[in-house]
Amino acid sequence: MALAAENLRADYGEGSPVLEGVDLALEPGRFLALAGPNGAGKSTLLRCLAGLHLPQAGRVLLDGRPLAAIPPRRRARILGYLPQEVGPAFPFTVAEAVALGARVAGHGRWFETRPGRECREAVRRALEQVDALDLEERLLGELSGGERRRVLVASVLAQEPRYLLLDEPAAMLDLHHQAWLFSLFRRFCREGLAVLCVTHDLNLAATFADEILILDRHILRARGAPAEVLREELLHEVFGERLELLPRPGRAPAVLPR
Repeated sequence: MALAAENLRADYGEGSPVLEGVDLALEPGRFLALAGPNGAGKSTLLRCLAGLHLPQAGRVLLDGRPLAAIPPRRRARILGYLPQEVGPAFPFTVAEAVALGARVAGHGRWFETRPGRECREAVRRALEQVDALDLEERLLGELSGGERRRVLVASVLAQEPRYLLLDEPAAMLDLHHQAWLFSLFRRFCREGLAVLCVTHDLNLAATFADEILILDRHILRARGAPAEVLREELLHEVFGERLELLPRPGRAPAVLPR
């Protein structure tokens, strides 16, 4: 039981790889944080794992089966994917937007004018999970960036997947909601879900994730427990020398700008 990449190579037809020889396994109950500099290939890796980008070599397996062989509707009931940027293309209310996620996974029919009970319940559960139930009648275009981000997370949760692939879900959230959201992901993992989350905040990753993965120059440079990965030598090599580590007894070090 895992979502796995084996010797993954990906590019966009320009010759140079975006990912090269990447191996990883995301197992139920595990929270993995994926970090690295801009352009390292983090978003491409998530798209490959979600089945939205076809790798040039290697393969993606979902519970032992090739991901490409699993029908999209079935895949949507297992994998939840949140891209880095999603703009409101239509004047949907929050409840309508989250209902789209529920319908992707089969909770209700696409063209019904009023969502059925199963769909409404999935929407309500998802909005409660992200502390956004009070927003359900608001239009997406009226929300702040942070409010919209929580609603987008809810639209993925409404699919009720077993694997969550999240590209910078805490972007535009205030400090309280960043910590609150990552603690929510931590709870999901305790309940048996699997989470792979792209983040630029190494301190959030160190506090809540089981493991940190560092992707740099298209290859996976490091993977391990936060205290093992957050080493000054590695961070300086990947991110430059304008970082320093502040030791914290019994915990992974804090990462600060120098």
